[in-house]
Amino acid sequence: MGCDIHLYTERKYNRDNQKPIWICCDHFKLNPSYILYPEEGYEHEWEIEEIYNGRNYSLFAALADVRNYDNIIPLDTPRDLPDDVSRKVYEESMKWGSDGHSHSWFTARELFEYQKTHPTTRHEGMLEPCILKAFDEEGKIPTEWGQWTNIKGAERRSWEVPGSPIDPLVKAVKKRMAEEFWIWDFLDEEKKEEAYLEHADEFRIVFWFDN
Repeated sequence: MGCDIHLYTERKYNRDNQKPIWICCDHFKLNPSYILYPEEGYEHEWEIEEIYNGRNYSLFAALADVRNYDNIIPLDTPRDLPDDVSRKVYEESMKWGSDGHSHSWFTARELFEYQKTHPTTRHEGMLEPCILKAFDEEGKIPTEWGQWTNIKGAERRSWEVPGSPIDPLVKAVKKRMAEEFWIWDFLDEEKKEEAYLEHADEFRIVFWFDN
């Protein structure tokens, strides 16, 4: 059975003489089935447009030690929902009930720091003989492997490839941050990175998984 991520974004707002509050800053779209087929009983009129919803087990491993087949070092063990989670994200998490698991969250700063300190992605698996030979003798990086096999002569190996396991997520996070904090695309890369870091503690992801 596969595993999927459910990921939301929140932005921190400061209020005069009051405790700061986190608000969901995701985009939502109308669920056409809710309008077209009311007799079917679709529950949600509006659906979230998640910034990332791919099935990437290297990313899941890095975020919460979920499906960690490659022994990737995670940012942290699951933290549960933040105490000050936004009402919308809390409501969404409750809909999953016991089917949701490994709830956690990270600020953008934590993601940026992990990406910087983990610039490669580790893989580990069983290689069948022809792939094993190319890896051992030629250093050819495998494109196919499995967690187990009964093929005679297969052996387990580990290797690393360029790119952090959270690269796809960080790209999506920066896109949403650019919208929220008006980080214009015409700025040079150095100024954009400065702007992301300036707001890195005011933006976070909240997520969980289901199998």
